[in-house]
Amino acid sequence: MADYFDQQDRGGVNYVPPPPNDVSIRTMESDIRSMALSGGSFVRPDQVPMSQKNQEKTQIPSPSSDYTQGPSGKKSKGFLPLVVLVLIMLLGALGYFLYPLFTKNSGTPPASDEEVGSTPSLPEVSGGAISPKFNHESFFRKSGDSVIDMNIKFAATEITDLENYDQKVNRLLTQVQEAEALVEFIARREGGQHLALSEFFEYSSNQVLTSEFMEQNFNRDFTFFTYKNKDGFWPGLVIQLNKGKNWVVVKPEVSKMERSEDLNDFFITSPGDRVGDFKDVLISGQAARILKYSKPSANLAYGWFHDYLVISTSDEGLRMAIERL
Repeated sequence: MADYFDQQDRGGVNYVPPPPNDVSIRTMESDIRSMALSGGSFVRPDQVPMSQKNQEKTQIPSPSSDYTQGPSGKKSKGFLPLVVLVLIMLLGALGYFLYPLFTKNSGTPPASDEEVGSTPSLPEVSGGAISPKFNHESFFRKSGDSVIDMNIKFAATEITDLENYDQKVNRLLTQVQEAEALVEFIARREGGQHLALSEFFEYSSNQVLTSEFMEQNFNRDFTFFTYKNKDGFWPGLVIQLNKGKNWVVVKPEVSKMERSEDLNDFFITSPGDRVGDFKDVLISGQAARILKYSKPSANLAYGWFHDYLVISTSDEGLRMAIERL
């Protein structure tokens, strides 16, 4: 027995009697694994079988190493790493569940990667907010019976700026005293710049001809008129082909509008129901196409006259317009 205790400090190594056939060994890895398998209820050591022929003394680490004396008297690895790991897991769980509570009602969502360092963008500008520069000249050699300024503001500053196209035209025409007249409008926007053709179609919510088609084939300038008679007000347009364009080439594309379901966009009052289809007619001795509606004087007519495309919601308005070209 004395010889056994004398060997306690020999080289920092303890010598013990031969172990039993099965030895229980606990390591941090085995503890974590058994806790995971048992749901954290208990720790089960690993059972390591020992061969019978190894009955010589077994060398085990001394208490000064990473292993400490367990409560059962067996040598086991220290619990400090395990405690640290458990604390880290608990702190992570607390952070996961508590973080949303602090940020839920903060009122300001966290900035995304795209927002950080980016320049705030300006509000989107509508297509009618930028007007190409050009000098307006009426296509009429003889002006209309009345000429009215139609000022359009895309940014409303007065109550009349909130009027839509139909309301504005009807209101302006109330100042015309004649029972029958061809009224010419000068459509201007902010700064006095005359509206471009595509802008006018956009403002009047007319979807019959596309902006791309008009920009490619027609002058940006145009003449807007309205024929007034006892039955109402009947708007019309005079559009000029771009230089180098031939109306014979453009005519087939324009004629496609006859199949459009948006022809009522040319009117400012309801024309009633369509009566039949487009037909060929002669107006002032020149060929034109006309579609009749059920309401008196409501007839959508158009034709080509001296490289001008003239469209009117009244055949009489079309006749009066082409006589002024």
